[in-house]
Amino acid sequence: AWGLNSSGQLGYGFRSSYSDVAVRVPLPDFAQVTQYVQGGSAPDNGQSLVLLADGSLFAWGNDAWSQLGDGRTTTQWSPERIQPPTGVTYQTLASGGATSYAIDSRDNVWAWGQDDCGQVGNGKTARSVVSPVRVAAGAVMISSTAQNAAIASSFPSAQAVSP
Repeated sequence: AWGLNSSGQLGYGFRSSYSDVAVRVPLPDFAQVTQYVQGGSAPDNGQSLVLLADGSLFAWGNDAWSQLGDGRTTTQWSPERIQPPTGVTYQTLASGGATSYAIDSRDNVWAWGQDDCGQVGNGKTARSVVSPVRVAAGAVMISSTAQNAAIASSFPSAQAVSP
């Protein structure tokens, strides 16, 4: 990773404002990364999420709205393992603004983080949602930008989960 690091976006463990060369993100030895997503775009925010082949989720960076999924609001300068809800295995990730999303192995959509404009998608608004909540079913793809998210569904119409 390289670029801005004012909120730990690079995940290499050092508190620096930026790096103009690639730095290695310290993930577990022999970890096979299957997906990497970034959220945030302002100098004072940004989170990174990585999904490994074994289903492990790691996150780092700005956590002011609990967008890392660790139940806290503390910047993480190095990757930390994030535990999904019991029985859930994430397959696909998305992240935009300060909200993070995942599709699990049963095609359910999970969301957490900033929610002041309804970004989480659970039919409510709050400053933030600190733990992942299931917000839709039947998803095959997810995309997110700034304060919006969209899914492609295997159903004729998206199946929202009742709040």
